[in-house]
Amino acid sequence: AAHRATALARLPGAQLVPAPEATTLIALAPAALDDPDPATVSRTLAQLVDGGLLGYLDVIGTGCRRVCLITMRGEQAQPADPAVLPGPAALAAMHRSAGYEFPDVEFTHVDIPANDVPRGDVDPNVVLAAALGGPGTGAIRSSGGGPALLRRDFVPVPPVVSAPTFGPGMLDDVVITGGSGVIAGHYARALAALGARRIVLLSRRGTAPPEPSHGTELVSVACDITDPDAVAAAAARHGGQGASVFIHAAGAATFAPAAQLDGAVVGTN
Repeated sequence: AAHRATALARLPGAQLVPAPEATTLIALAPAALDDPDPATVSRTLAQLVDGGLLGYLDVIGTGCRRVCLITMRGEQAQPADPAVLPGPAALAAMHRSAGYEFPDVEFTHVDIPANDVPRGDVDPNVVLAAALGGPGTGAIRSSGGGPALLRRDFVPVPPVVSAPTFGPGMLDDVVITGGSGVIAGHYARALAALGARRIVLLSRRGTAPPEPSHGTELVSVACDITDPDAVAAAAARHGGQGASVFIHAAGAATFAPAAQLDGAVVGTN
C-alpha cells in the first residue's frame, strides 16, 4: 500500500481519497486466485465472492468515472506469455460484465506480467499510470526500452476467400458439446457441408439433432459433461476410435445483477 501511495503522489493531479469519493477506483485481484487448477480456482472464487470480492462495486460513488481492475496473468498479450491463469481471467470477465450495470462509468482492466517475481517488484508507477491513463483492456509487458503498455483493439483482417481444407479422416468423427445450442448447430451444419462423416452432439437433454444433410450421420446424446461417469458412458457407447475433431460449445450462465451473485452461483457457472 505504501508503494502505491508513493507512486500516486508522483502522478500530476492525482491524490488518494476514500473510495466513494474517487473519480478513478482501482481494484486489485487477490493473490488467492493465482492457482493454475480450474477446479481449485472455482472453489476459491466462490468463497471469495461470498467474502465480498465484488464489494468494490458497492463503493462506486456518484463522481466515479472509471473502475480499473488489475490482475496478474489474466491476459496472454504476447506469444511468449505464460498460459493465462483461470482465476484472474474469470474475475476480469466478471468485471467487464459488471460494467454494464454502470453505463456512466468506464470499466477497464490492466494485466501485469508474471515473470515469477513478487507482486511488489512490479513498478507501481507504471501500473498506476496505466490504470489512470487509457481505455479498455491493457497489459504491461517488458520491451527493449522498458515496460510497455499493450492495448487490446480491433484490427481489419482480409476476408476469408476459401473454405478450410482437412486431411484424410479429419472429419470422420466430430464431437460437439452444447449440442442443443445455436452455436453447436452452426458448427454441425458447417462441418456437414465440408464433408463430415459423423457428428455426435452432446447435451444435457439430448434433443433431436438437426436434419441430416450432405450424407453426414448426426447423433444426439444426452450427457452432462460435468459428470465424469456420464461422459465415460457416452464415450463407451458412441466414441468409437475417438474424436477426430472436438468442439467445446457448452456453457452455463446466470443472468443477474452482480449484487445477486453468491458463491453457489459462481461455483456452478
